Amino acid sequence: MDSDEMNALATDFGVTRTRGVWDPERRRRVRAKLDAATFHLFGIARDDVDYIMETFPIVKRKDVAAYGSYRTKDLILEVYDAMQAAIETGGAYRSPFEWEQP
Repeated sequence: MDSDEMNALATDFGVTRTRGVWDPERRRRVRAKLDAATFHLFGIARDDVDYIMETFPIVKRKDVAAYGSYRTKDLILEVYDAMQAAIETGGAYRSPFEWEQP
């Protein structure tokens, strides 16, 4: 999809998009949420998520170079844990990311 198609799709869902605005940190966190949710949907245990994330050495190397840690894995596990807490308590999921808090 090109940008115009994405804007039309966003409008259909009631989302206002501003062309040209790109927030890589927000994108990184949204991807972490999607990855964590996918791991939960497939019933993958936390230890296995940790192991699976270690099978991406290029991502790890780039993260360590840029952030000093394997940030992608850290974010996914942080969200995974928040989702697991909601599952265990029967409470509502609350994102661990401040920018998403009410």
